[in-house]
Amino acid sequence: FDDGCGGKIGCYAECPDKEEVDVFLVIGQSNARGRGQGAAAVTVEPGTAFDYDPVANVLSELKYPTGLPAGGYWTSDQTSFVVAFGKTWQALSGRKPVFVCRAKGGTALVEAADLGQGDWTDVNDSDGVYGTAVAAYLAALEHINSHPDFMVGHRYVIWHQGETDADQGIVWTEYRNALKALFEKLEAEVGFDAFFVSEIGYRLPYNFILTAQYLEVIKGQQHVQQAHPKAVLVSKLPRQLTMPCLGNQEDPACALWDNYHYETWAYEKLGADMAENAWSFADTGKKPLVPDL
Repeated sequence: FDDGCGGKIGCYAECPDKEEVDVFLVIGQSNARGRGQGAAAVTVEPGTAFDYDPVANVLSELKYPTGLPAGGYWTSDQTSFVVAFGKTWQALSGRKPVFVCRAKGGTALVEAADLGQGDWTDVNDSDGVYGTAVAAYLAALEHINSHPDFMVGHRYVIWHQGETDADQGIVWTEYRNALKALFEKLEAEVGFDAFFVSEIGYRLPYNFILTAQYLEVIKGQQHVQQAHPKAVLVSKLPRQLTMPCLGNQEDPACALWDNYHYETWAYEKLGADMAENAWSFADTGKKPLVPDL
């Protein structure tokens, strides 16, 4: 691909008339898509962050709902973590982010956990979730590099998923290995600077068996950064957000129920936390969070 300055994408050739933007592929299931309901507190300044629409082949100002074109299965209900992530990333880095949101609700990572919505390890089906996500991302790179003002800078993946696999009892080593393989495939096919991973939270309503199953997937998410040099754990916040619900599920503090996750304020806290840790890695090269499982 042309980088917009006569070079190859990934070389970061100098192009004084164009501004580098960081391009994020957002994938996973419905907590990555965004199921938030309620008023949003976070907005971004016009011209500082963008959402790419692969159908119209345009960059739009980043706002709710995220995931264009609106109405697709990748589109957030009302809100998602993406706006808060974009606002925080731009504030910390001074760089404009572009998001290609291609998460689909109910999808599994591991094929054995697939309940019919697709799985992310099926990398050979061009019409599957992996194939359509990669196609949309490559289209975004082409569009950005043909833009009169922008060129592709750094490329990142944001991965937020795991409830489907946890519900089906996938063990942590299988989840970690499948996620590592997914990142290796994405790196070989597209090339990325880092893969940012958020933990999921506890499955509610609480019971011992489901909690143990969810902790298996969370452990896999924590340890993938030891298995892949570019994988980075960027948030443990979902478990904290669900903690009050373990004692009282009617408590208004119950937010990111990882099987439901309908609270806007929880998504906005999560997006900011993810971006802070992601930028810490991008800035220092050090992985900011360590496993506790």
